[in-house]
Amino acid sequence: MKSQEIIIIALKELVIKNSQLQFLYEFDERDTTHCVEVLPTSFNDNDIYLEFKMDLTLRLIEKFPYEGLFFSDDETMYKIEKPTHIITGKAFIPEDKHENMLVLDL
Repeated sequence: MKSQEIIIIALKELVIKNSQLQFLYEFDERDTTHCVEVLPTSFNDNDIYLEFKMDLTLRLIEKFPYEGLFFSDDETMYKIEKPTHIITGKAFIPEDKHENMLVLDL
């Protein structure tokens, strides 16, 4: 399984458990870095999300030690502008729509 698939599956699993969330994801092939942004940004301090980030980071390091994983939050200057995947829970209220948005209605 590719690293991108592992991350996307993990994001979908978290959205199924927390349907008010939306994740923007992109992979930079030049420097093999995965970027993840969660909305609403208030979820960045949630204990479930903090544990999820740690677990996902450790899994990625174990299987793909030469790839990076970056989580964007309120304190970072970087925001994902052109996500390759948008994973949206059915209870999320979007501010705008993206062409790659996938709404999970489970």
